[in-house]
Amino acid sequence: MSKTITAKEYQAMHTKRKRGAKAPLSAPMYKSIRMRSGLEVKYAAHLDAMVWRGEIERWDYEPEKFLIGKSCSYTPDFRVTIGDRVFFIETKGYKRESGRIKFRTTAKLNPMYGFIMVGESNGRFVLRENLTTLDNTLLAKFTTREGK
Repeated sequence: MSKTITAKEYQAMHTKRKRGAKAPLSAPMYKSIRMRSGLEVKYAAHLDAMVWRGEIERWDYEPEKFLIGKSCSYTPDFRVTIGDRVFFIETKGYKRESGRIKFRTTAKLNPMYGFIMVGESNGRFVLRENLTTLDNTLLAKFTTREGK
């Protein structure tokens, strides 16, 4: 079993954050954050609602880049903090095999974090992959949009 680290330990380990390529100027915005897709904007609003309800403490957009090979990296869309646990969430409108491989490889190389991939179907967020130890009740909140 791998060791789970606290949010404070995580912050100490990652004081220097790297960002991937910048989103184009035509990309959608949410609260002054330029995001790469409309799905990310919708999910950011969903995460804000979760913060407001007290289900998560905070979220950050593309806070860091994981190096997973000599010339290969992966940048998750969101980092979410719940108590002393840290999770990374990837939103996907469609899945390319290379994205799935990077997602799974990053999760395998970083077992101290949880990784969740969500998509959208018929106006609802749906779970595409779960590489976490979240209980089903909390996991369902990441994939359920209020009012739907």
